Amino acid sequence: MTGSGAVDDKAILRHHKASPLCWAARLLASGYGLLIALYALGAFIVTLIGHVSRGGNTEFMLGLLFVLPWFIPLALAVIAWRWHLVGGTLITAGSAGLYLFFAHSGNMQWGIHLYLLPLLAGGILHLLAWHMEKRTRQLPQLA
Repeated sequence: MTGSGAVDDKAILRHHKASPLCWAARLLASGYGLLIALYALGAFIVTLIGHVSRGGNTEFMLGLLFVLPWFIPLALAVIAWRWHLVGGTLITAGSAGLYLFFAHSGNMQWGIHLYLLPLLAGGILHLLAWHMEKRTRQLPQLA
């Protein structure tokens, strides 16, 4: 009885084990999202320390509104960690939308490419990981 249960447990573990492609996608997207979020948070803290002496709440609220959009890549990476298709699609579409926005606004600089390339790569890797997991689930079981 333990022999058949052990085989089933191993098959379940193999099925749920994340592939190296999955981990590469997760690390790239979440690492880059965390890096951007920490940079924005640091800029917010420095700005907040500069405005504390004046006692204005307006600067605090404007600074907070400036920082919140920079957490979007981190939020998308968290979504993509569990759901590769949804998160990968959102990351890829978001980075493509930002690229088109900056390309048509005439403010395209080399720094924009450095910002969008890791986002696009993370989204594409998540989509590839989803595709590979989907293919492995459709394979027939070996007897």
